[in-house]
Amino acid sequence: MVNNPVGLVLLAIVVLFLPGAVWVVWRQPTDQDGLEQLAEALGLSVALTALGGLLFFILGERLTGGDLRVAYAVLGIACAGGVAWRLRGVRWAEVRFSRSMLWFGVGLGALAGIVVWRFYQARGMVFPAWVDSVHHVFIVRKNMALGGLPETLAPEIETFFSYHYAFHLITAWFARLGGLEATEAVLWLGQGLNALVALSVYRLGKALWGDSRRSGLAALLVGFAFQMPAYYLAWGRYTLLTGLVMLPLAMAAVVEILRRPGSVETFVRLGVLSAGVALSHYTALLLLGVFCLVVVLGVSWGVWRLSPPEARAQRLLPLVALGLGLGLGGGLALPWLWRVIWHLGGQAAVRVVSPLDASQLGYWRYILDLLGPRHNHILMGLAGLGAIYGLTQARSRLIAVWGWVLAFLMLPWGIRLGPFRPDHMAIVLFLPAAVCLADGGVGGWHFIVDQLSSPAARRIAWGVGAGLALAVLSWGAWSTRTVINPTTQLADAADKMALDWVRENLPPEARFLINVTSWQGGTYRGVDGGYWLLPYAGRMSILPPVLYAWGDPEIAAQINRWAVQAAELKDCDEAFWLLVKEAELEYVYVREGVGRLQPAALNQCRGVVPIYRRQGVFIYALEAP
Repeated sequence: MVNNPVGLVLLAIVVLFLPGAVWVVWRQPTDQDGLEQLAEALGLSVALTALGGLLFFILGERLTGGDLRVAYAVLGIACAGGVAWRLRGVRWAEVRFSRSMLWFGVGLGALAGIVVWRFYQARGMVFPAWVDSVHHVFIVRKNMALGGLPETLAPEIETFFSYHYAFHLITAWFARLGGLEATEAVLWLGQGLNALVALSVYRLGKALWGDSRRSGLAALLVGFAFQMPAYYLAWGRYTLLTGLVMLPLAMAAVVEILRRPGSVETFVRLGVLSAGVALSHYTALLLLGVFCLVVVLGVSWGVWRLSPPEARAQRLLPLVALGLGLGLGGGLALPWLWRVIWHLGGQAAVRVVSPLDASQLGYWRYILDLLGPRHNHILMGLAGLGAIYGLTQARSRLIAVWGWVLAFLMLPWGIRLGPFRPDHMAIVLFLPAAVCLADGGVGGWHFIVDQLSSPAARRIAWGVGAGLALAVLSWGAWSTRTVINPTTQLADAADKMALDWVRENLPPEARFLINVTSWQGGTYRGVDGGYWLLPYAGRMSILPPVLYAWGDPEIAAQINRWAVQAAELKDCDEAFWLLVKEAELEYVYVREGVGRLQPAALNQCRGVVPIYRRQGVFIYALEAP
């Protein structure tokens, strides 16, 4: 068991980078800098892990902890061999310190700073936050127990499993190798991935401009300044974070294949990365599809307008290579995507909301809140100016148009691409915003510097520009130093103590009544640590994780009926005992001050026996009066 931070960091590096590093070190040398290659290793690792999991799922094979250790040991040997091959013939005595080495060191330092900052933002958290985290941890536990992807989530939840799973699988391997609880692994790896979105954005910037200043600033804006993705911590948006790690890398491969359509390695890499996007998050897959559509339309328009008829076919070859690369990715992910279509395809829909629909005004205010707070509104406004500037620049036009399309899809009026919602677009808008703001900021400052004739004045101007960028980053970091939202933390250290006690003292088949409340789409959620009974303690409660809504309609309806009744309970009246009997409940888990059913009322009830009381958490055994 790995029980120290240094060991966990090293293990996370192995799981997140090693499989892709083997690819990177054995391919032909490229003009990518060290940070870009690191980003490629990250994306390829996630994608290859997800695809490997899918292959074993299809074959019906399961991996033990020993299998994982052997696999990563072999990968480590292969990576070391590739590095040795790369370095053969190097005369170390003649190696000189270079500017690229300095930039790589500075970049690694900045990346480490973002990682440390993300963990500082999560300080004090014991459980991942909010509703999504409950089923993320449950799925990770399933993967750990089975040694791979589950066919269904039964017996706990009677539903077919068709979720985007890359985060769950890689986190399960991390937990198995480190001997961690699923909750710990989700928090650790989730915050690591939150930081690594910045690295992927850097790679995208370098693919677009080849400029380290723009790319580095975009990455730093994502890491320190914008409210998102830092605030994903408060929602437990770990699968979306994984998708947003993968998305910029796949977009960079798209840009690269347009410039080098004959590169077989780029073609295969695009296929693997796009498959990784598909298996990481379906919203990220939609965003990649929108970007590719912008690319196809933009390139086709340029070829049609600017190329003579006899040269058009030749100029369209990059689009052919792009289509083949995306086709490869679709083919690799198809076995899983087919499950998704079969299970959830009915949720797909396209509709148009009239601009005259006044009922959407409340939704629009909610979207504006998601784009906040105030410092983020200002950054978004400046990013909009940068996106306008990007429309005038050949190398920035694609990303600027893509950003404007996402902004359009964010509006509550207009086209709705179900099951994706406008608020989904709002919380990912930071990605094009950071890129466009960095592009416009550096480009605008470059214009100012070019007006100066003295070399000394130019150096001073660039120093002033760096100071301004540092001020913006510091302002953003100060504004996001506390992104934890107390209302989205359902459980804390007191709940962990209680849940540990449940695991040690109550039978595995125990069933609990907990406080619940209504949630989205006619579903229900828990309100305190009782909601964590299943994913953490392995005990059933009256309300499983929200994925129950995807399962058997009759079972889901029954759970909802029980939840409706549980949400109304205030004491142990007749309705209380009828629900206890019908749902075969044996225990009650409540938190003082949270939910309608409170200890003060339960302590007055016959047949409700207190068996645990500590730091505001109460557990009762039920004995029919």
